Amino acid sequence: ILLEQNYRSTQNILSAANAVIARNTGRRAKNLWTASGDGALITLDAADSEHDEARFVVGEIDRLADSGVEWGDIAVFYRTNAQSRALEELLVRQGIPYRVVGGTRFYERREIKDALAYLQVISNPDDTVAARRVLNVPKRGIGAKAEEAIAAHAAHYGISFGAALRHLWLRAGCPAGEGEGIDVDALARSVSPDEASAGSSVSASSGEAAGENPGAGEAADESAAAAPASSPAETATETAPEILGITPRAAKSAAAFWGLIETLRAAEARGASQADILEEVLDRTGYLAELRRSEDPQDASRVENLAELHSVAGAFAADAPGGTLADFLERVALVADSDQVPAEGERGGQVTLMTVHTAKGLEFPVVFVTGMEDGTFPHQRSLGDESELEEERRLAYVAITRARERLYLTRAAVRSAWGTPQE
Repeated sequence: ILLEQNYRSTQNILSAANAVIARNTGRRAKNLWTASGDGALITLDAADSEHDEARFVVGEIDRLADSGVEWGDIAVFYRTNAQSRALEELLVRQGIPYRVVGGTRFYERREIKDALAYLQVISNPDDTVAARRVLNVPKRGIGAKAEEAIAAHAAHYGISFGAALRHLWLRAGCPAGEGEGIDVDALARSVSPDEASAGSSVSASSGEAAGENPGAGEAADESAAAAPASSPAETATETAPEILGITPRAAKSAAAFWGLIETLRAAEARGASQADILEEVLDRTGYLAELRRSEDPQDASRVENLAELHSVAGAFAADAPGGTLADFLERVALVADSDQVPAEGERGGQVTLMTVHTAKGLEFPVVFVTGMEDGTFPHQRSLGDESELEEERRLAYVAITRARERLYLTRAAVRSAWGTPQE
C-alpha cells in the first residue's frame, strides 16, 4: 500500500518533488497528492553569483517578514556548510535573527577560527591568544610543557608570547622554517622601496618593548646594534635571551613556526593580498593537506569552509584595494560578532539555516533551497555516478517536501572556490 496523500504541502510543491524523484529508476512509482489545492507557484531565481543569490534570499526574507510572515516560519537549506557564510553575513547586516541547526555559525567553526588566528598573529604578533591557539596546530611537536616554558619566559621579561617565540627564532639563527621557499616578491604587489623596507622579516615585535618590563626588548636591540658586525644570525643568537625548560626539538619546531610568521609579515608589509597570505598559511603548515588526507566527511566539509574563507579574502581585496590584513580582520570581526545577531526578532523566532541532510522530519511554511546547480546540489562528487545522483535526488525530494506553503529554488551561475570561478 502506497501512502500518497500528503497533508503538509501544496500540490505545486508536491508536483515538483514528484518530478525530481521520478528520475530514480530503483524506486517504486509514487505520486504525492493533496486535497489542499495548488497553492502558490514555486519561485525560481537564477543568480549570477553566490553573492547575488544570497542577496535575493535575504531580500525576499525581509519582504516576507514585512508582509507578516514570522522569522521562525522561514528556513533556508543548503547542500554544503560552506554555503551558509554568504547568507549569514547578509542576515547579520540586515539585523535578521537566525540560527544554524545541526551545525555551527560559519565564523565559529574550528577550522575558520584556526585560519583567522594565523592571520591575527601575522597582523599582530603580540596577540597572545591567537599565537597560543595555533602554536601546535597542526601538530608540530610543541607540547604543553614547551608552551608553558615560552609563556613563563614572556612573563619573566614582560613581553608578549609572540615576542618570546621571536627570541627562540632569533637564537636559532632566524630560520625561514615553515616559510622556506616562499617568494615574498612574487606574493607582494608592486610597492615603493620605502614600503618594501618596512617589511623586513627581522623587524622587532612590538611586544618586546611592551608589558611589565618594557626595557627588555629594547636592551636586546641595543646590544645587537652595538655588537660586532659578524652576521645578523650570530648577533641575534648572542643577544636574544635563552628560553629555559624547552627541549631542543620543541625549540626548533617553534622557531620554524615563527619563521613562517616573520616571512608572511614581510610579504604582508610589502603588499601581499590577504587571500595569498591565507593560502600560504594553509599550504606551508600542512593544515589543508591534513584535512584532504582525512577520510572523515567532516574534514571534506572543513576544506570547503576554508575555500569559502579564501573567497571572502579575495572579495575583500577587490572591494578595498590597499586594505591591510588588519582591515580584513576588522571586517570579519564585524560579521563574526554573534552579539550582533538578535536572539529573537520582533516578528517571532529566528530564520533557520541548515543543510539538507539535517532537514529530514522538519517542516516550515516557507523554504528556500539554495545552490541548485551542478557541482553544488547535486554535489560535485556525485556527478558521473548514477547511484550518487540518485541519492542527491532523494535529498532534493526531502528538501522540497519540507515546505508547506511557499517554496523558493535558487541557483548561481558562478561560484568561487580558492579564487577560481566554478561555473
